[in-house]
Amino acid sequence: MLTRLVELQPELTKRGVTLAAVTMGEPEEAAEFGAARAPAVVMLSDPQQEAYRTYGLGRAGLLETMGPGVWASGVDLVVGRHVGGAPVGDVRQMPGVFIVGPDGRLLLAYYSKHIGDHPKPQQILAAIDAARVKA
Repeated sequence: MLTRLVELQPELTKRGVTLAAVTMGEPEEAAEFGAARAPAVVMLSDPQQEAYRTYGLGRAGLLETMGPGVWASGVDLVVGRHVGGAPVGDVRQMPGVFIVGPDGRLLLAYYSKHIGDHPKPQQILAAIDAARVKA
């Protein structure tokens, strides 16, 4: 997912959005990962997974890690959209994408249905644009 968000960076920048990613790595690992793969992204370290729990992201079970949706999303790996490297932290931690407005309001809460489920870039931009219209 990070790769897709990095690809969106020009559009996010136009909208005045700062992209941040929460990782399970230690601060040094998060900084190293960010410098190598996503230098424009603010990398946050959460090895205790407190942010994941705060936002209600659970752990994946068998269906979320090996079900048909995961296999279908595996196409991204084949076409090179996966940010490589050895996994760090809990590989069963469910992902999500959250957009928080400058006033602290949650503009988008996307809870992945399986470990390969991520919002489409258009969903992210639409949530940002909708919030800007309301402001």
